Amino acid sequence: MKALLVCQAGMSTAILCKKLAKEAQKKAANLDIEAVGLESAGKVSLGKDLVLLAPQIKYAAQAIRQEVPAEIPIMILSSQDFGLMNAETIYRKMNQVVEAKR
Repeated sequence: MKALLVCQAGMSTAILCKKLAKEAQKKAANLDIEAVGLESAGKVSLGKDLVLLAPQIKYAAQAIRQEVPAEIPIMILSSQDFGLMNAETIYRKMNQVVEAKR
């Protein structure tokens, strides 16, 4: 799975990216995930299976939807999962969203 994790500046999500990659590795799955700032979301989303939004930018979901191709689902992370860096739960939800798209 190729995913994009978007936050305000792309910095707070770097830790979560690493945790999600480790979670995928535990499940013997392939996860290519990248963290970017809000201003890069549209152009970097091309070729991704999923775009994740950090909870602090959920206000920008409609604007990001305009920039991200319609076939790519957008998932807003819950404040609780993001704050606790709950990679296991987030990874499970990511898979559910991608599978529902197929």
